[in-house]
Amino acid sequence: LGETPVFIELKLNDMERVEVLLGPQGTLYGAGTLGGAIRYIPRRPQFDARTLEFRGDAYGYSAAGSLSVDAGVTVNLPITSTFAIRASADRLADSGFIDQPLVLITPGVSLPNALGTEASRAANFRRVKDVNYEDTWSGRVAARWQPSDAVDLNLTYYFQFQDVGGRQSSSARVTNLPITLGKYESALRIEEPAKRDNELVTLEGSFDLGFATLTSATSYSEYRMRSQRDQTDLAIQLGFGYENFNPLVDMTDERIREERINQEVRLLSSGDGPFNWTIGGFYNRFKRRVDYAELLPGFYSGDLRDYISIDQSRRTEYAAYGELSYDLTDAWTVTVGGRYYKYDLETSSEFAFGPIGPAGPFFFPARPGGQKDDGVLGKFNMSYEFSRDVLGYLTVSQGYRGGNSNSVTACPVPLPPNTFVCGEPNELFYTPDTTTNYEVGLKTQLFDRRLTLNGALFYIDWKNVQVSSATQVGQVGITVNGNGASSKGVELNFDAALTNQLRLRGSYSYTDAQLDELSPDLIATISPPGFSTIYLDGQKGDRLPGSAKHRGSIGLSYVAPISDGLDLDLGWNSVFSGNVLSTVGGRGGSLTLPSYSVSYARIGVVNKDDGYSVSLYADNIFNEFVEVGVRNSPLYNQNVVNSSANTVYLRRFSTAVLPPRRIGVRFTKTF
Repeated sequence: LGETPVFIELKLNDMERVEVLLGPQGTLYGAGTLGGAIRYIPRRPQFDARTLEFRGDAYGYSAAGSLSVDAGVTVNLPITSTFAIRASADRLADSGFIDQPLVLITPGVSLPNALGTEASRAANFRRVKDVNYEDTWSGRVAARWQPSDAVDLNLTYYFQFQDVGGRQSSSARVTNLPITLGKYESALRIEEPAKRDNELVTLEGSFDLGFATLTSATSYSEYRMRSQRDQTDLAIQLGFGYENFNPLVDMTDERIREERINQEVRLLSSGDGPFNWTIGGFYNRFKRRVDYAELLPGFYSGDLRDYISIDQSRRTEYAAYGELSYDLTDAWTVTVGGRYYKYDLETSSEFAFGPIGPAGPFFFPARPGGQKDDGVLGKFNMSYEFSRDVLGYLTVSQGYRGGNSNSVTACPVPLPPNTFVCGEPNELFYTPDTTTNYEVGLKTQLFDRRLTLNGALFYIDWKNVQVSSATQVGQVGITVNGNGASSKGVELNFDAALTNQLRLRGSYSYTDAQLDELSPDLIATISPPGFSTIYLDGQKGDRLPGSAKHRGSIGLSYVAPISDGLDLDLGWNSVFSGNVLSTVGGRGGSLTLPSYSVSYARIGVVNKDDGYSVSLYADNIFNEFVEVGVRNSPLYNQNVVNSSANTVYLRRFSTAVLPPRRIGVRFTKTF
């Protein structure tokens, strides 16, 4: 974001542009990148214009019960000829569209498994509509001071205060219940609200030194979150006998606090000589604390917190990087770069569980842990301008993604017979993964620059690939390392001005990502009936999860004048994705997410003279049901019979979905 690497989610408005940089970029920017970087460049305060902009968006989902509104304002105030302030504020009130028809009326009293008859459901459950609502305030305040042409200072405060109602997940694939749920319905027993606060302060400075430009970026950010989740399924499958309590519901109380300090200094050469260079230094400190508890309403004689844990981590990273480019000729340029990085991770975890029977409770004091790593990454690029409109290039670049803690508490030794959730020594951390990217491509502009056509072939050698797995005790999601993998493919994109008013754009990518080596015990799963953890090997040739082999988009836009200053703006865009695996090789009860195609359309008017635009739009215009993620596995479509001979229904499996059809009206007005 600007010159600052961000590790928090921010809703961004008032942006000048967005830059997408493919491939590892660790020799240009301080934060290490594995596959690429996206730079959001905000509009800076301006010294020469006092402006006020309003924007608004009113829309509705086809599966929602009410309308949504997204509105904001931006003001630019020059104070002097060298000092200005720019501020934005936005409010998003999104209705959501996921319903929960099986929310317990009174947790700890109502019966979560009384699903057999309409009367029993009415006595124990209430329907909550649009649980995945979002209410978010976001914005920024920026001050810019430019005392001379050589100095440009920008101090910015970003904020985002967010309340969300629950997951954007569907239980339509849950098949073990005596009722059938719809595409936009969730089977969870309680609501899952969350409150997330993000704040970021940055100080960016640019200094023209004559021979080079010095850029400094300093930032401090905080993230705070408190949430509640339905954890009943985990309590059932652990084998403690919790399911014998007929009103059983297990609800979490989770609190997370994160702090980051970031400092980067970069020196970029000036001048028109054949040599160009960049050098820089980077420092980042990250602190995290997770306070976690699970509550069983009504259990025994009152509410019981049957599990609590405190996990803390501190990660410090340093890096030095640089690039050197040399123009061998006016057309031929060679670039080499390097990066040295080092990080130190310290962790501490402690937990308690029980009372469970006469032996509890159990307390396990803080256990320190940690991880260190350092290394050197390189880059080589050669580009050649065959003509003014044709550029060819060859790049070999390396990237890395740091290791980290899995935020699970260490299993005690010896392991008690009834341990709730913990990690074995090999599950507490995951190590860095690294990529070496080989790419050859062409960037062209043809037919008097009416057609832009770009293409690239790539091969990525991927070491210690990070993939999702689960702990042996408790089946809690973690990240683990596989062995070698690779990703190879092709990327194409074009932009064609068919006429002065009509423009056609498109893109296509083919990606074949797979394991190149045997990775023992890589995939954690279960073997029904029951919930005992088993591990499967990742085999050579297994396709990696999370990536479609085929992706593409096609878009058509038409802009034509209606009258003086008033333009008609029409647009259509369709995106396509092939199927995606949820586990390596589709093993261990994997769900293959189906291919999908989603289309978007708009019709509007733009008046540049009067500074306004209005458009009617439709997203997912054909109302496609699209699943984009998986929570756990279809193997959890199981039932348990408790000591009272009552059936207990698991609901741990679900899929994340895209929104249904959305129709809205959007406007902007600038004064």
